[in-house]
Order: sequence, then structure tokens, then C-alpha cells
Amino acid sequence: MSEILVSTHDLPRAGALRTAFREAGFGVELVTPDEDFERYDEALLLVVTGGLGPGVEGPEGTFEVEGDTVHRARATLGIPALAYAPAARGREPAGVMEVFPPSVRADEVALVGGRLAERVRLQAVTGIVGETDAMHEVLERVVQIAPVSSTVLVTGESGTGKELVARGLHALSPRRHKPFIAVNVAALPDTLLESELFGHEKGAFTGAIDARKGLF
Repeated sequence: MSEILVSTHDLPRAGALRTAFREAGFGVELVTPDEDFERYDEALLLVVTGGLGPGVEGPEGTFEVEGDTVHRARATLGIPALAYAPAARGREPAGVMEVFPPSVRADEVALVGGRLAERVRLQAVTGIVGETDAMHEVLERVVQIAPVSSTVLVTGESGTGKELVARGLHALSPRRHKPFIAVNVAALPDTLLESELFGHEKGAFTGAIDARKGLF
């Protein structure tokens, strides 16, 4: 399945977009707005061109500026056939993350779309979903740190997603094919902490009637 789908009847623009995304390292497939859109859910990014204006037919019916009929892949970009009326700007159709001006260059779409596709890919792998600058920074740090064979300390208030960050680091690390083990250390008594984590031999302490492997 291609990572980027370009939906349009505008063949010259479709070809330019395909070339730009391929040069950026993405697999691209051109589709027409009257095709079966169930497979769009598998793409990282959908680029819709020629729609997004009143009365223009496209996936799932007519695209309208104030409508909510835009079919969504994991992320969607739009290039309208005509410029928006001034009153409509800033009110992109539901499901479209960004709308470019009709005169936008293909390489500009590929630059923005490529970044968005990579972000969607990382969100899928790590489970970390968010649109704020802070969450994007967290994702970028996870990508930078994951390949390094070092201990990572993740801090934060309860419920802020520390385990998600840890799972994301594991999913992108060289150890991703090995099990991820989450331990609530606060629930372990001090006297049993070392034994639970690292195991013990038979007779190592009173009550150790058998050898036991630790979680780690």
C-alpha cells in the first residue's frame, strides 16, 4: 500500500505531486475521486486536489467549505480548484488538516505533506497522539533517543503519558523485537524489590525455597 494517495482528475498536477513526493522518499499512488475509498484508511496521507469548493464532486460526495463530507485518511491535505471566498478562509472542510492556495507548487505540498506523514507514522508506532508543539517535541526526542543504547529517565506528573513515551522508545529501538516490561515499582515492598526485578537463587534469603528469575 502506498504511503501517499493523491486524489484528482487533474493529471498534470497529479504527475507533479507524485514526482515531488517520490523525490522526498515516499511511495505515491494516484487515484480518481470516483474510486473506492475504503483503502484510504491505510494511507498515511491523502492529498485531495480539485475539490474543496462549492459544487465540486469528490470522495464521499461534494466538498463544501463548511461541510463535513471530506473522506479522511490518517491525515488529509487539500488543494482547491478555485480560491476560497474571503469569508470562507480559515474554515477548512472537516477532516482536512491544511488547505493550500490553488497556485501552490508541488514541492511545497511534498515538504508539508512529508512532515505530516512522518508525524502520523510516528504516532501510529508510539501511540503518542497530539497536535500541540509540546507533543511534537516529545515525538522528535523519542526518535532521536530511541536508537541510543543508554538509560532514559522519563519524568512527569501521574497520567501524563510516561509509559507511552517509554513504549515509544522501545518500539523504535534496536530492542523492539524483545518484550517490553512495565513494572509499578511503587507497589513493590523495599525488601522484595531487588528479588522481583533481578531474581534470586535458592537459599539467598529466608523463605527463598526456590531459584527465581527476575523480571529483568
